[in-house]
Amino acid sequence: MMKPVPAHELLATGRWCWNYLLIDGMALPNAERQLYQADEFPHYLNLYAGTHWEAIADLGPLLIAVTDQNPFIQRFLEEGFAAEWGYLIQSPQDLPTLAAQFRQCITVRHASGSDLVLRFGEPEVATAMFTELDAFRRWRPALEALLVPDALNWQWQHIAIASIAETVPALPVTLSEQDVARLSQVDERSLLKRLVAHLDRFFLGWDSGSGRAAGVVNLGGLISRAKTAGYTSERSLTQWANVFGYGGAPASAAELPPALLSLLDAPPELSRIDLHARDAAILARAISAVPD
Repeated sequence: MMKPVPAHELLATGRWCWNYLLIDGMALPNAERQLYQADEFPHYLNLYAGTHWEAIADLGPLLIAVTDQNPFIQRFLEEGFAAEWGYLIQSPQDLPTLAAQFRQCITVRHASGSDLVLRFGEPEVATAMFTELDAFRRWRPALEALLVPDALNWQWQHIAIASIAETVPALPVTLSEQDVARLSQVDERSLLKRLVAHLDRFFLGWDSGSGRAAGVVNLGGLISRAKTAGYTSERSLTQWANVFGYGGAPASAAELPPALLSLLDAPPELSRIDLHARDAAILARAISAVPD
């Protein structure tokens, strides 16, 4: 059974302050069609439309003007949290102005000179963009706050955004090496999020002892150790998530039985590493079934 979506005071009718919903078209397939299924007359713009990326506009981010009574908002709050479809925005800008500002962020430049597409519809990327990346400290779209779904820690993240003086950006926005390194962490988080969702589905209450935040950190530690040993495929790492679940979500890998630690740190044959991960999961399940 899926965990209930967490509440947040700023989602209540009397506290609603959100003007826009930004949907990541890569997270929600056929996003425009699904928008029209929920709302016959949506007020929105596809941010890839009218740009060099128009050919893949079906994957583009959608900037949707909303109120708390918008029918698509209700679907986002009910279904879009766990999948992190996008995030809510508070902004004084009208829709065309804000859309134009976001379109200036689609293509960014690496310090080496190569151009990259910034997937700012993804909540974790937006969090980094508006709070951490050096490239956006002097200019960014004019937002006042974000409300971001964090399915990893199962909570909403409210992010207040400080105003900045500069209004004319130097384009394209150039990322520093540190910015690129931070964005690379998004892929690592995405993997961890999928593994946590796996635990939520198959190991109900796995985080009841440690608490959600500590449980995620402990799982991340085990997965990092497995990757260091050579378990790099998602299939093998999912098996180590199973080990974590069967083992009662241990605080550290050191708490695993010696036979599992041996498979974790010194897999016998790297050419059969996915099989070793499966063997570890089978062994962990057998150990968990043995009475104390």
